[in-house]
Amino acid sequence: MSVLLLAACWVMITLGTLLGLRFMRSAMRSRDVLEWLMASFFLGGVTLGFGLLLLVASVPDAPAEIHLLWRTISFGAMQAPAVSIALFTWLVFRPADGWARWLAMALVFTIALHALGVLSPAILGVGTLRQDATMPFYWLGSAVRAACFVWACGESLRYFGLSRRRCALGLVDPLVTNRFLLWAIWSGSATVVLALRVSSRVWIDPASPDPALVQALIISQLVAGVACFGAVWLTFAPPALYRRLVGGPQPA
Repeated sequence: MSVLLLAACWVMITLGTLLGLRFMRSAMRSRDVLEWLMASFFLGGVTLGFGLLLLVASVPDAPAEIHLLWRTISFGAMQAPAVSIALFTWLVFRPADGWARWLAMALVFTIALHALGVLSPAILGVGTLRQDATMPFYWLGSAVRAACFVWACGESLRYFGLSRRRCALGLVDPLVTNRFLLWAIWSGSATVVLALRVSSRVWIDPASPDPALVQALIISQLVAGVACFGAVWLTFAPPALYRRLVGGPQPA
């Protein structure tokens, strides 16, 4: 990985960490479970998940045991975004629906089962951490995590359609309507990042990786990450210019 691309990755991780810390600070004041879920999404998936993977790439000469430890913690932390978004979707969009509660619990349980199956050999010291496309657990985990993001995206688009019709009648604030669209963009971008990570496992041969393909996949993930972070920022802290463009009320 080039120095410039490595620096860009660290910038993205820093932005994600700052977002996570912002949500954590707000959650500590409000004790709102939804803000805790958002904090875990960014601090778990971005800061620890991608951050430790990038640390492996940044310090290639570290002992193999250290690399294994970093990758093990990274894999565990990367389960946080899917768990967070599954619970968030249930609590925000379907809090009164029993089937949504059971779906969220089933998704979380399956993610935990998948993680346990992958991490157990490394934790018990009887094997190494394996995350290749030949393992059934890999495809199970990828499918379930994707289902979490797709569910969130679908619910957001559904609410956006409903809110848009009400907005045309003057019953809903345009800024609120726009937030549903931003939420769909955010969850959709996260789905793209996951799909690109799965693609890298399938398309890249670890024994002889194609540098051009590796860089293309990393850049694609960075672009999707920018869309994800931008949508979250505009959802929770839209600047005055964006409020004017959307047509929402200006802050006092």
